[in-house]
Amino acid sequence: METEYQKFLKFFSRTDRERLDGLDESYFRHMTDDERGMAFEFLLDIVKKGGSEESVHGIFLVNPQRAKASVGPLLKSGSLRPAAQLAAAWNLYKSEHSEEIFKVFLSSMDSADASIRAKAARYVPAAMRDDLISRLQQIIRIETDELAFLHAVEKLLKCYSVSRLTVGKEKYSYFYRGLQGDDLHVKERIFKQLEKSRK
Repeated sequence: METEYQKFLKFFSRTDRERLDGLDESYFRHMTDDERGMAFEFLLDIVKKGGSEESVHGIFLVNPQRAKASVGPLLKSGSLRPAAQLAAAWNLYKSEHSEEIFKVFLSSMDSADASIRAKAARYVPAAMRDDLISRLQQIIRIETDELAFLHAVEKLLKCYSVSRLTVGKEKYSYFYRGLQGDDLHVKERIFKQLEKSRK
């Protein structure tokens, strides 16, 4: 009979939708303590070699405290690949709101790789910070990658706590469509309106 650990290992040879969806808690829920320990070491080995989003998220699912102690120094040393850096920053920032970790999101928004810019805009915590607001606005002004652009629009509105619930469906639609459109003058007007709502 196949063990839970064997099922976990099989995940890494899959090529279907489940692999695209990534690891989740269901892979570890029924493992024994020994199996969870083996899974942690398996993922840690991948992360130490530069890692991936998948391996970083996975290691935090297995054992968040051990993961924090292991992944934190790897993030600080700069030894993680860009996508793994963002996944590490996202997981670590949940319990450690440090400026150093937040800067990982900001610097990733300037990446030459569009997929990293998109992930950065998706992962960055919504916060009322001038450095974040200005970067999101710049992405909305000039970004050519659709995913990075859409994530930036959604995150900017979250930073200002703008949602259908907070401002109503009609006003939300006005902000969202205006930021998504091609008219730069409309975007600049909305940036000012959002900034006014902050005061």
